[in-house]
Amino acid sequence: MDEPAQPVFSEYGYLMPPGPHKGSLCHIRLHFVEGTISPKYRAQLFILMEGVIHSFCELLHTDCVQIWIGGVFISNIPEPECTDLCIFISPDSFNNADKHARECISRFMHPSTDSTHTADCILQNMCCNVHVLIDETDDENPFYLVCQHAKAIMEEYYHWDKDHHPRGYFICNAEGIIEDDTRQTETAQ
Repeated sequence: MDEPAQPVFSEYGYLMPPGPHKGSLCHIRLHFVEGTISPKYRAQLFILMEGVIHSFCELLHTDCVQIWIGGVFISNIPEPECTDLCIFISPDSFNNADKHARECISRFMHPSTDSTHTADCILQNMCCNVHVLIDETDDENPFYLVCQHAKAIMEEYYHWDKDHHPRGYFICNAEGIIEDDTRQTETAQ
């Protein structure tokens, strides 16, 4: 594996340039855990975040998910409070999941209707702010526009902080390899 370039940060500590960066979980660990002043706390956050990612993969029985990792964790701020994670699931992975898995995942897609407050519990117990979206790519599907709108909202959320300072975020997949611009094809389960 090639050594990833050192990240560049803005005056506010955010990854530059703003917007998506291609990376791997290994790249993120190298620069945002091991390459920091306070790696112990960041290491704990990273391990918890990896656990959340792998739990979703086990729930879906696939590693074919796209992951966005952003927020203050992807900065040079010494002790971020949590990690921000958005998991994009293909419609086939969602539809092929068992009933329990679909119900669990739906809680993240519709948090206002989740009486168990699953996302809040993960944030409190695992310091990981989790969002889940269906990654519909078929523009003939009636839900395509809704999915694209939700993705645009997440892009805005990951691209700007609450004070409207621009920031970068990483796109990778659950296997930890660098996500490229081509779609992955899922193998039959």
